[in-house]
Amino acid sequence: MKIRQILLIASFMMLVPLSANSAVTVDQSTSKDYVMNQGYSEETYETITVEKNRGVGKEYYTAREKRDRELPKVVRFFRKFYSYTDPGAEDFSFYHHNFSTTPSYTDL
Repeated sequence: MKIRQILLIASFMMLVPLSANSAVTVDQSTSKDYVMNQGYSEETYETITVEKNRGVGKEYYTAREKRDRELPKVVRFFRKFYSYTDPGAEDFSFYHHNFSTTPSYTDL
């Protein structure tokens, strides 16, 4: 009986330090190297970066969004019109708009 108690206590003492070795911080798990090494795409990393910056109140635009913002107004209008008519087209408004509880034409 005494040996079982000692073995039980010894096994608990050996399990306690094992869980402390696998700690990964939030900054490490959302870094570009870590995300890419885990098999995620560049788009996933950009989404994580946008969400992190949005959480602290910063406005963040990806390289593609910055390039599209520099296009002439006519080109931007036709791109916006095309993305309005084609739901599969990307218009970069997913992260950069204020949410409203009332429906409007911008929800389409």
